[in-house]
Amino acid sequence: MTGTAAVVAQTNVYYSGSGDPVDCPDDNSGGVSAITVADLTDSKFARCVTDLDQFKIDLYKIGICRAAPDSTNPASDWSSKCAFILDRTTALETELTATTSVDIASYVDLSVLTEGTYTHAVLMIGNTMYSKMRKQFADTFMGKTSVGSYCYSIDGATYQGPHPTRAQLATECVASEAVMNSNGNHGYMAREQVNFGGSVSKTAGDGANVYLMADASTLATLSGSSSNATRLAGVIAFDTSKVITANTTSVNLGFQLTGQGQVQFSTSSNSGGECNATDRAAADSTSTTTCIKAMRNYGVGFRFTVQ
Repeated sequence: MTGTAAVVAQTNVYYSGSGDPVDCPDDNSGGVSAITVADLTDSKFARCVTDLDQFKIDLYKIGICRAAPDSTNPASDWSSKCAFILDRTTALETELTATTSVDIASYVDLSVLTEGTYTHAVLMIGNTMYSKMRKQFADTFMGKTSVGSYCYSIDGATYQGPHPTRAQLATECVASEAVMNSNGNHGYMAREQVNFGGSVSKTAGDGANVYLMADASTLATLSGSSSNATRLAGVIAFDTSKVITANTTSVNLGFQLTGQGQVQFSTSSNSGGECNATDRAAADSTSTTTCIKAMRNYGVGFRFTVQ
């Protein structure tokens, strides 16, 4: 099921839940070319990966480790395995964009690093992340209140899952960028992570091990579908070990936005599903237009290099 577009090659955005979703097809001008979503598809099975425009996180810790911390609770032994170049008890709000650099040098202490080989990084952030995205699509899609081919994240929206109604969508779709600007509601949508499908930990698509934390050292405790999580800890294995020697001249860290955004589509039509048949028929009279549930971060994209 697609929106209104010419008959061209289409990318099926079905996602099995294993590995990474497919890349959103690039139209070579920054937009997304034609996609297809099968009927009755829940948004967790219909998504593609693209670039993230802007991202806000609360930073607590950045550590570089000589070995992987404990796989059950990394905080139980990371003090003996990791050197924390950023270690805060209060959050450092960090806004990331594709066109500007973030200067956190005054908060980073490189003196804790000693010569040796480092195999992993540890990142602790707040468990609420904020994403800002907008895209021109080849197809027409349905957003929270309107239908169009230019879709964007709604300022102040909260990610709902797994079965929100159309009124709970975090994305709006309109005719053009000019209409978005006129609406004045493009901004950051929030995603609070409190549960990983009945667990407090998971392995992300990029291989990172991610943990829900109640505080700086305690794993979160699940209560039904929620938890007491306030932070997320990620343990990331370097593709190539980082070696710090007496000749090391610089240590660089940053966050990548390329390939760190995702678009979630839906054609779910059961009575409890997002964009069910009644919601969609009320908007286009045919129930055939695919909804966009959310445009948000896919990963965090932490990068660390040594020169």
